[in-house]
Amino acid sequence: MNNRFFASQTNEIDELFRNASLENELLPYCDETITKVRFSNWTLKEKNDYLELMLDWEQSPTISIAKWFEPELVIPNPAKLSSDEVHSILIKTIHKLYEQKIVLDFSDHLNDFDLYQLIYYKILPYPEKKMTKRTSYLHWDCSSCVDFDDSIDIWLTYYASEKDRNNWSEIHNRSLPLKLLPLYQRDIPVDPFDNEEIDL
Repeated sequence: MNNRFFASQTNEIDELFRNASLENELLPYCDETITKVRFSNWTLKEKNDYLELMLDWEQSPTISIAKWFEPELVIPNPAKLSSDEVHSILIKTIHKLYEQKIVLDFSDHLNDFDLYQLIYYKILPYPEKKMTKRTSYLHWDCSSCVDFDDSIDIWLTYYASEKDRNNWSEIHNRSLPLKLLPLYQRDIPVDPFDNEEIDL
């Protein structure tokens, strides 16, 4: 027998021990988010990776996004800044958020001051799970921070594809707002795993 066979056997045994440990640790948190998952087509490693994320979620503290950072991410009050200062701090803050896998979606209809205010008053104080093993990105929808009808109009005006716009109009039997390009298009970080392109 070759070394690859023994390595495979060792890995399988390690995953079995890991699975037993994870399932035992998850017992106090067991609910339908775990029990309804169908693992039949998953490898044991894939199942364990999922259970590890579930355990991380359950054990992670819910704290303000500002406190995800060490030291806490504190930015100046926008009312005390000039437009040049707002722009400079805004770009730095967006990249800081990205370091914690936080991306801002649908933000190009907002000028620098409005986006800065959104980060200052809404995003940084927002309580969210601080996971140690986060693999996905946290998406903040910057079009939905207003009344529901307004957020729909923003999405339809600036971000929805023609297909999405037409589908929405047919479903809701409502006329569409004029399609416009966002005025403040920025080169900011995006989720590298998000391959969906917005059809403008």
